[in-house]
Amino acid sequence: MSLPTSEESTSSSSGYEQRALFPDIQRDDIQVGDHIGVGSFGAVFSGTWTLPDASQRIIALKKVFVLEKEAEILSKIRHKNIIQFYGICKATGNDYFIVTEYAERGSLYDFIHSEESHNLATASGLNCFDVVVKWASQIANGIQYLHYDAVDTIIHRDLKSKNVVLDKNLVCKICDFGTSKDLTHSCTAPSWGGTAAWMSPEMILQSEGLTTATDVWSYGVVLWEILSREVPYKDYSEFRIFTLITQSGITLAIPPTCPAPLKQLMNNCWKMTPKDRANMRQIQGELNRLQGNQKVMDECEKFMELEDWKTEIAKQEKNVEKMRKDLEKRREQLEIREKALKNRMKVEQAVLDSARHPPEDVHQWSEHHTSHWVETVLARVANDKKFLDRVNAAVFRNRITGARLLEMTQNDLEHLGVQKVGSRIELMKMIRKLKDTQKVLHAFPTLEQAKQIEMSLKTEKESAGHLANGVDIVIIVGMYVRKMSPTLRKFKFYADSDWIDETDIPAKSKSKHASALIKTVCFSVLDDNTKKPINEPACSISSGMTTNPDWITVDTEDDIKIKVIVSVYFADTVTQPRNTEIVELVTSLEESKILEERHVHLRLRRSSSSASVSTPSPSVVPPVYQPFGHLTNGFHHTTSSPQLRGFWHRKQAGMNRHGLTETELSSLQEHLRTPSPDKNGDENVVLAVPKIPRRRRTTTTNSEEKDPKEPDPRTRRVHVHGGKDKWNWKKGKSKPKFN
Repeated sequence: MSLPTSEESTSSSSGYEQRALFPDIQRDDIQVGDHIGVGSFGAVFSGTWTLPDASQRIIALKKVFVLEKEAEILSKIRHKNIIQFYGICKATGNDYFIVTEYAERGSLYDFIHSEESHNLATASGLNCFDVVVKWASQIANGIQYLHYDAVDTIIHRDLKSKNVVLDKNLVCKICDFGTSKDLTHSCTAPSWGGTAAWMSPEMILQSEGLTTATDVWSYGVVLWEILSREVPYKDYSEFRIFTLITQSGITLAIPPTCPAPLKQLMNNCWKMTPKDRANMRQIQGELNRLQGNQKVMDECEKFMELEDWKTEIAKQEKNVEKMRKDLEKRREQLEIREKALKNRMKVEQAVLDSARHPPEDVHQWSEHHTSHWVETVLARVANDKKFLDRVNAAVFRNRITGARLLEMTQNDLEHLGVQKVGSRIELMKMIRKLKDTQKVLHAFPTLEQAKQIEMSLKTEKESAGHLANGVDIVIIVGMYVRKMSPTLRKFKFYADSDWIDETDIPAKSKSKHASALIKTVCFSVLDDNTKKPINEPACSISSGMTTNPDWITVDTEDDIKIKVIVSVYFADTVTQPRNTEIVELVTSLEESKILEERHVHLRLRRSSSSASVSTPSPSVVPPVYQPFGHLTNGFHHTTSSPQLRGFWHRKQAGMNRHGLTETELSSLQEHLRTPSPDKNGDENVVLAVPKIPRRRRTTTTNSEEKDPKEPDPRTRRVHVHGGKDKWNWKKGKSKPKFN
């Protein structure tokens, strides 16, 4: 071995500000053996080193791409519980070998998880706990040297059982300084490094500066490994470990039967705040006191023979899994609430937008329309935003709709919070103007309002009141179930309807589906254990089968008691019942099934025109079959009503109805009345209209014929209603003549 530094070594470390002097080992003296492991930033091989005296030494070779801080740190330290550094050796290309002593027993991690450790302790005559205390003290000595006794203060940052090796005498030696930090000649800013299960909270969060307390946390995990012979945070992902440590503050499980000194020692290493943790000198002192107390040593030895570690670890895993499920449920609930909140905000925004364009009819105004109108009026006389918000809140609190707004008085306005007289006067003036406009709209409706009135009357006449008075339907409530995993289920409920019998379908029904008689269906799903809703109630317009829109996820390991309330609201054509409610309790989610089939008898609305629609009028003559090619106008011949009978005949003859007396009109109607068709008669019968002389119309009574006892009308005095007698002239004067 030549002590001077080689050119290759100095060239490879040119990146350092102060180049370290490493012992250089010739490549010809090194024989690389088997691959024995992987360290940080490089692979580890066994090898043989031929010394100048021709003797050979078994060594460990760590192949690195660049000479990092590891070689520099190893060259500065020397301790019996730290792996010994021999030098560096040039490999192929720009690669280097870091040459260290070889540990025959391998890593502490592999040793404590093998049967060899228990057999070896028994063969050597040592108790299990004696070996544990020996190893814990040796590792503490090595870390204490790095923190306090080395040339520079060094933080290992990746202390774990895999980076502690055992030589042939079962002496622990700390190795793998690839992520170590020289605290004396570098800043303490945190950087990513280490292994998840052994990392301290400040390394995970990278929120605080690095201190020696980082290695103390990792030492506590190694001590837990030696005592329990279990893998820390087994079967957990890195992200899960980070979450448990930093967010939940959960550390490794310690059985209640663990002796107090050991439990206190590990808990002092796992304080969340670095400055609250014990330092390595205090830990070494506790271990020395523990070894000096034989009573405590015997108690710890008995504890090592128990299997309480496995029980406590299983218990902690169960609690963590329960916490995960609770968090998952919480997340789903928050997502449902967020979705409902977004929908509610969307609806509120739509309502606010519609409030800016209120209906013409004030009676149709909602609280939003009233609030917007009041705010617009008050904004002219008051610019106080808080005042306007208080008035708006009062409008919603008292539910002031358009109809109630028209009935408001000044006292009511004062009760709403409008204290200023000027504001109340302005509001009352605008309310009176609204009343005047409302009267005009009701007296003289607009074309749009007239159309709406006509359509409402038409809808009422043509409603389903023409249907039969009663009908029977069945409402079916069921549920869908999806198996997501052995314990996880997703489900939703549905509602459908059908006729009990096909003969129950009304003949005049517009739809052949029973769902036409259902307006809306609302689903409410509750947890029967807590009496709280699982999701937001959902309502949907019936167009056949309806379901609640969202799938619900539950874990079947929990006590499942799910209550579903299905509220069915019937259409306006149904008079009784107006609605019905179906309540079901679900305790099993193994398969999809029908929960209930409920028979409901519905009474339907009748309209005034039902008789004319259901029974054909006797005056209607059925159409006569005509041979192919016969021209027809497509209308059926019906008998005219008495008021119109003979009108078109008189119009064709040039007669005027108002030029005839009631008697003459009755006589004319008798002549014009169409006789019953005769089998042998002609199809078209032309009647001769008698010519009746016209006479001047006078004011007469309603009788059709004169009473023979009454005097001649020419000699009877005629009285005209409403004034003097028209023909009452003075005596001696003749009546006027008319040309």
